[in-house]
Amino acid sequence: MTKGLGSIYQYYVDPVHIQALSVAGLRAVAAQDKSLTLFPSQKYLNVFQDREIVSQVPWPHSDYPANWALFSIAVLSDLRSISDEIVQLNQDEILHSYFMGVSSRLDRFTRYSSPEQAALQRGDREGFGGVGLSLEQGDNDFRITAIAADSPAARSNISIGDSLTAIDGRDIRDWTLDDVLRALHGRVGTTVRLATTSAETLIPREQILRRREIIPNTVSFRQLKHFPTIRLSRFNKKTSERVADMVARLKENSGTEIAGLVIDLRGNPGGLLDEAVETADLFLDSGVIASTTGRHPQSDQQFNATSGDMLDGLPIVVLIDGGTASAAEILAAALQDHRRAVVVGSVSYGKGTVQKIVHMPNDGELALTWARYLTPSEYAIHDFGVLPNICTIHYENGVAAVLKTLRKSPWQANMRFRYLRSLQYLGHDQVKEFRASCPWNGRTPQQIDIDAADALLSDSGLYEDALNLGNRVYAVR
Repeated sequence: MTKGLGSIYQYYVDPVHIQALSVAGLRAVAAQDKSLTLFPSQKYLNVFQDREIVSQVPWPHSDYPANWALFSIAVLSDLRSISDEIVQLNQDEILHSYFMGVSSRLDRFTRYSSPEQAALQRGDREGFGGVGLSLEQGDNDFRITAIAADSPAARSNISIGDSLTAIDGRDIRDWTLDDVLRALHGRVGTTVRLATTSAETLIPREQILRRREIIPNTVSFRQLKHFPTIRLSRFNKKTSERVADMVARLKENSGTEIAGLVIDLRGNPGGLLDEAVETADLFLDSGVIASTTGRHPQSDQQFNATSGDMLDGLPIVVLIDGGTASAAEILAAALQDHRRAVVVGSVSYGKGTVQKIVHMPNDGELALTWARYLTPSEYAIHDFGVLPNICTIHYENGVAAVLKTLRKSPWQANMRFRYLRSLQYLGHDQVKEFRASCPWNGRTPQQIDIDAADALLSDSGLYEDALNLGNRVYAVR
């Protein structure tokens, strides 16, 4: 508790009231027993059971987080001695309830993860010891849906479509998918014995694989219509490197000169800020990519592009939707503000905050908001989102309708875009109007986005008109 409360007190983006946080955490634990009520008075936190005071714990004499951690431990000790329900909770369950209560008094992106949840999240961000299998659970088996390149599984005789039936001699038919993933993951260098059944022969076979570091692949390539498309599902510590490799291979192996590129960020929830910055830097030659600011001095940072654009200025279209969030918005906004890409789709999610990951002594994690970020043109997109240059959400009858106004009157489209962008500088009262201008319909990615990207990249004049929408719209400071 000392680590968690201390980190929030020190790093959270806004000043915090540590008494209110502690009481919120304790109330979340006490809520496990409906007979308990916590009521603050001037000198004590009073614990009532069925309207009778059963405990009084005096407030600490200072706001020092360690004192409030000791205070919380004292109250929790009393709750455990009073309540049959709470005494049955283990330490992780108590900590989970406590920090969920604490985070409820902060923003919606500050959250606590249990040790098991945290291990999975670290694996997504940083990699994990594994064998490289992706699985889906069927009625009575676990079917292998993908095998990571250059993984232990890729060098075995396991094939996509096979069924995984046992791990280290244990039948897994009654396990959950999380149970299976936990059993497959482990320390790099250790071994795991797998039993699989071939989809074709139904012959069971067994083999031993040695775990190695597996970093989930978040980058994929598709040829959609006439232009290559790179799809980014999220940002982990290998994303920018894999994008760079893919672009390099694309340039080297393309039979004809590349005329443009589509970057698909639809449904991308974000991930590592540094990786979004590094990915933007691949296509920018200079200038600010993003900046962050918060209460703690270390949260004030500016990220600048380094010399070199992998595509040498070739046109780019970025696809976004309401599921595009956080680090993905940083990438989209950076390329848009520098007029390096035309953004197509609907208004993005609007998560303009940065989370600091605090590793807890019990191996859980506390992700706390410690900074807000600004785009290169110095607007904060939090709650607003990135406004696409070309909105496709109102035009389900075809891409021609999407581009009609831009073709007929670039000046009119430009004024509309500048007006909507200016709403972000006027305060949160304008959020509803801004988001209603191009709202996401909540559907899966739409073909019209691809059609619009294809039309833009096929017509250099149209692309330039779209690129110039809102040019030089900057926040007044």
